[in-house]
Amino acid sequence: MENIYLLKYNNYYNRRIKRFANVTDYSPYFVAQINETANFNPGDGVTTTFVFNLADDINANYLLAVDANDSSKFTRWFILDAVRLKSGQYRLELRRDLIADVLTDLYNAPMFIEKA
Repeated sequence: MENIYLLKYNNYYNRRIKRFANVTDYSPYFVAQINETANFNPGDGVTTTFVFNLADDINANYLLAVDANDSSKFTRWFILDAVRLKSGQYRLELRRDLIADVLTDLYNAPMFIEKA
């Protein structure tokens, strides 16, 4: 079970690395919340789709998938496309914000960059 938070926070096409360490820091950007959904499937961990019901129109560009049992475990996703299937039902095309999710591991990784 996961809690899903839709945010107006960070557009995929801006290519900006923005992140917070915990979910509560994202709260000023919340647009909608879907509690304890069992149908969020992260797919291959990079791209996925998510179908859900919501009465309001969504105007979000970012999604947080938070573990319902442990709020410190969450993944960040860009909303690439939002399609309204029927009244109150939407399908989101998502791409994971991998850089934000593994940024601390990237900083601590040994690497040699010859040209950039």
